Amino acid sequence: MTCHETISELLIHAIQAGQPVRLRVTGTSMQPLLRPGDFITVAPVENAALHPGEILLLRREHDFVTHRLLFCLPQGLFTKGDACLRPDPLFDRAQVLGRAVSRDRGGETAALETLPWAQLAWHRAVSLPWLIKAGLKPW
Repeated sequence: MTCHETISELLIHAIQAGQPVRLRVTGTSMQPLLRPGDFITVAPVENAALHPGEILLLRREHDFVTHRLLFCLPQGLFTKGDACLRPDPLFDRAQVLGRAVSRDRGGETAALETLPWAQLAWHRAVSLPWLIKAGLKPW
């Protein structure tokens, strides 16, 4: 087992045991809300308690994805990075590890669970491809 696999298993075990975990953001798919170098706190979440607009930590093969939940469909979860033009392939509910509840940037913490954050970012994530196609710059 590689070091990456060991850390991944420890992370999954901690969340499944009900412990929140703190992770460093490395990608750009959730900009501007989450930037490389930010830290997020991920808390366990019950699959029945998933709501559109929330930011989820998901497992896909040997990697982790932190993207926004757009819709819950019978065949899977429809997610997308806020800065991405296209949605992700559907995730199965079993791939959900937790929900991002806060972001730390430069010593300041912002709650990600509050309704205005979720609504604003959800609308941006859904409308971004159409705004860009229309020649508008939403940032």
